[in-house]
Amino acid sequence: TTKYRIMMKRFFTIAVLMFSALSFVSCNKEQTRLQIDDIPGRAEITGTLVINYGKALVGGKLVDRILPVANTEVLVKLNNSSFMSGAYGTTDYRTMTNAEGEYSVKIPVPDSGVAVTVTVADILGTYMDGSSEEVRGVFSFYRSVPGVKPGNIKIVSGEFEFEEEDEF
Repeated sequence: TTKYRIMMKRFFTIAVLMFSALSFVSCNKEQTRLQIDDIPGRAEITGTLVINYGKALVGGKLVDRILPVANTEVLVKLNNSSFMSGAYGTTDYRTMTNAEGEYSVKIPVPDSGVAVTVTVADILGTYMDGSSEEVRGVFSFYRSVPGVKPGNIKIVSGEFEFEEEDEF
């Protein structure tokens, strides 16, 4: 029986050690999946966004009413196939513009580079043409930026485009 107890203690000790080793192994990240944020290269997408609301009469002169797009979400999309052949979909990074319409976001970038798109949700509004008539429509912003590489600072600034709507 003493021999049996010693053998059981050894068996129990070995079982505990094996269970402990397996629990550490199972805590590791799955190595077969792409983790985009693990890519060491980084680039910065930055810019200033404005809307031209059309003409306004100021001091007897017609002037453009160009205002910053303040406190608005900017969406930067990365095509997943740029990171791994055969991958589909996009990875999205979001940031907000400040009171001056400025934004900035850092994104992971592979050495081969990546194409990104910068978009903002459409804004319903009115545009004043030169005849002092208000035109209702949609202001939109969409830019495609090819070839963003690690260490790049890409400036994606601009004015929203206006499209007249028949009805809201």
